[in-house]
Amino acid sequence: MALARVLCPTTIGRESEVSSLEDALLAALRGDGGVVILGGEAGMGKTRLVSELIARAQRLHCAVMSGACSEAELSLPYLPFLEAIGNRLTTENTEELKARLGPAADELAQLFPQLGRASATGADATQAKLRMFEAILLLLRDAARDRALLLVLEDLQWADPG
Repeated sequence: MALARVLCPTTIGRESEVSSLEDALLAALRGDGGVVILGGEAGMGKTRLVSELIARAQRLHCAVMSGACSEAELSLPYLPFLEAIGNRLTTENTEELKARLGPAADELAQLFPQLGRASATGADATQAKLRMFEAILLLLRDAARDRALLLVLEDLQWADPG
């Protein structure tokens, strides 16, 4: 008989940590955003805490975007951000998003073809990278236009160092 792993639907013994995360979430809802870095040894329950935070954020009608790195996967530069954006694009009306993003949609189309025709890349790689970062920032601002945004990037220890 195979044993199935059972996850407890409630977080037990981590009230202090959950409270701190919820305080940061409530501050964001008041317009006082910030960054929370959750660290610890493998198996300490970080993912469970993040799952609880995501559930609370969704109950409070926050926008949630999430991406992760993996030791087993090829680590591409900015992979967790790209995954978070890709996940968001599956839930968005692409035409409306393209209209809100304007020319930035063409920049993002280099990575996400559903956003239209990719803009021509110039000879200056530094400028192209800057335009891409600005486009990603605009997309994140768009995600937070009507409500607080919770951006979760997990397992960054496996991120590409570039």
